[in-house]
Amino acid sequence: QDQRINIIGSNFFPKSRSDAFSNPELHDFLIAHQVNEVYIVGIDAAYCVYSTARGAKNRGYTTTIIPDATLTQSRKTTEDLVTKYKKAGIAAMASKEFIGQAGLSQDDEEVTAQ
Repeated sequence: QDQRINIIGSNFFPKSRSDAFSNPELHDFLIAHQVNEVYIVGIDAAYCVYSTARGAKNRGYTTTIIPDATLTQSRKTTEDLVTKYKKAGIAAMASKEFIGQAGLSQDDEEVTAQ
């Protein structure tokens, strides 16, 4: 685990397919906590991140990916992938914008995840 990340809580939702919502406990948890928007980052923007973003969108969540906090092994450029997301009704936001909206300082060296 990256020592700069301070994980709070013990919520963990393993997945068996590329869409994190393939584990119904994730959706149940979000409903129970009245979450209506999700921000998604991850390892492969062309596959798992896209599948999870579509899964969130299909369940009615306002869904945003953060492309500069997401990697890909696809031959498509990040710009091509963002266009694909936008066509599916999924927004994209730069990490600096997300940090600003979340009220965090960009100078913070520690990120807290729940």
